[in-house]
Amino acid sequence: MIKDSAEISVEAEFSDDRKLRYSLTKSWNTDKPKALFILLNPSKADVLKVDNTFGNIINQSIDLGYGSLTLVNLFPFMATDQKELKGKLDLGKNENINIIKRELNSTNNVFIAWGSEHHKYKERKSEFEAIFKTHEPDINLRCWYNKEESYPKHLRIVSKEWSLKAYKYVFNNVT
Repeated sequence: MIKDSAEISVEAEFSDDRKLRYSLTKSWNTDKPKALFILLNPSKADVLKVDNTFGNIINQSIDLGYGSLTLVNLFPFMATDQKELKGKLDLGKNENINIIKRELNSTNNVFIAWGSEHHKYKERKSEFEAIFKTHEPDINLRCWYNKEESYPKHLRIVSKEWSLKAYKYVFNNVT
């Protein structure tokens, strides 16, 4: 019999009312690199709960050789349905952008997993692309694509048909 164990650290940054989640970090091996994932908006994951997306991101990170990860989002409002974002897109925006900039300074391994067709939320995506541009060439910006769609896949589900590729700038006309 083999017995295995690991120490895992998890921390999250929330607004005072816990309606906004700015970041969620999980660390299991500080000797390995850190990954940063940028999604659309947080769902239910926190320091104890793991939703499908967070579980898939943890597994992808381990498979890719990372020892920790941080999730941040275009929008920090916690909702399980994109329709709930209506009227809440600017909540916590400044704090969110500051945290994302901080996280970009702590890793060069960045994964875009915000899903949604390119035309959805294009103003915020454009702002983020401008932020990414200020960190080039120091960041390795990647995402999962499938053959039929040209926008980054969301990791709520993961398919063997997707491939990990360099992120394609869409809004700032960067190639």
